[in-house]
Amino acid sequence: MAAKHRPPSRAKYDAAHPTIGVHTNRATYDRLIALRERTGLPFGQLILRTLGEVELQVDAAHEAGRRSGRRDGKAVGYAKGREEGYAEAVNDFQITLPCPGCDDEMVLRAGTPMADAVVAWLKERGWRHTNCWPAA
Repeated sequence: MAAKHRPPSRAKYDAAHPTIGVHTNRATYDRLIALRERTGLPFGQLILRTLGEVELQVDAAHEAGRRSGRRDGKAVGYAKGREEGYAEAVNDFQITLPCPGCDDEMVLRAGTPMADAVVAWLKERGWRHTNCWPAA
């Protein structure tokens, strides 16, 4: 059996407007027919309008997710940076010494009576900057 002749204009139209076929159950089909009758719109228009609404919802959801992810990521990043910076500062500046009573580690905290006693002891013994020592 020979193929039906299609005019070139029809072939060009079909190429620019591909067909989508959808299989549904009977209940969905009946709802679509009822909606088409109520609105007077052809299936193509119903699909195009629905597509536009779904695109808006998806775009809004993506934007909300992007904002939320950025906000959450920023908070996590700041917390991690603060934690790493604090750990680095402790490593660089915290002074520890063994307890004379039990030999466990003690931390010398600025502004405490122990820190004041250490400062007084260093002053009594003449401690100063390396560059401040008199030339020999």
